[in-house]
Amino acid sequence: SKIIVTGRLESENTDWIARELPDWPSAIYYIGLPASQPSPSGLRTPVNKAREAMPYLTYILDHYPTFPDVVVFIHPHQGSWHVDHRFHNSYYMLSDLRLDTVMQRGYANLRCNNDVGCPAEIMPFRDPRDQSKAAENVFADVYAHFFHATEAQMRADIPVVATQCCAQFAVSGAQLLKRPKEDYERYRQFLLDTELDDATVGRVMEYMWHIIFGRDAVHCEDDFECWCKLFGR
Repeated sequence: SKIIVTGRLESENTDWIARELPDWPSAIYYIGLPASQPSPSGLRTPVNKAREAMPYLTYILDHYPTFPDVVVFIHPHQGSWHVDHRFHNSYYMLSDLRLDTVMQRGYANLRCNNDVGCPAEIMPFRDPRDQSKAAENVFADVYAHFFHATEAQMRADIPVVATQCCAQFAVSGAQLLKRPKEDYERYRQFLLDTELDDATVGRVMEYMWHIIFGRDAVHCEDDFECWCKLFGR
C-alpha cells in the first residue's frame, strides 16, 4: 500500500497526480483556505505556515497510527528544477521509485544529486556566525526543542547537518511509527507558534526530516548508489 501526500494553494494544480499516476492514492492538503470555505479534497491545514512542513505533519497527525506501507511526501508541482529525474518530472520519479527499498530503509530522500545540500549545508555552531544563513543560525534552537537536547549533546551530534535538498522524501509506515504521536504534535505546535518567517523555518525543516526519520545528521548518499537502489537505474 502507498500514498502521495502534498499540500497546495487553491491557485496550484495537482490534477497531474490522478491523471499521470492513477495507481497512487493521494492526500492533498489545501493550504490557506478561508475557514468558511470547504476543502475540495476534504483535507486542509490549520494555517498557511512553514511551507510543505505543515501539510506533511498534518497528514501524519491525521492518520496516526494507520499508515500505508509507503508514504511519499512531495511538492504539488509536477515539474521543478530540484526533481533530478527525466525532464525534471515527478511522474518519472514516482514511476521509478522502488517501494521495497523504501520499506527496507525506512526513509529515502527522493533527490539523488547531492550537489545541493551536501556535504555541509548547515553548521549550527559556526564561529563566527554567518548572518546570511538564517536557518543555520536558529537550527540548534529548533533541534533542542524537538529532541530535548542540551548544547553539549548538540555540539557532539550535529556539528554539521547535510542531506540532499529539497524536502521531498518517502517514508515507510513502520518508520513513521517509530516516533510517538506526541513527537509529531510537538513539531507541528512549534511551527504553529514560531515567529520565524516561513522561508527560515521551512529551510530548517528541510534539513530536519532525515534526522526525524532516524538518519545521521550528515546523510549524503552516493548519487550513483541512490539511482541504482532507489530507482533501479
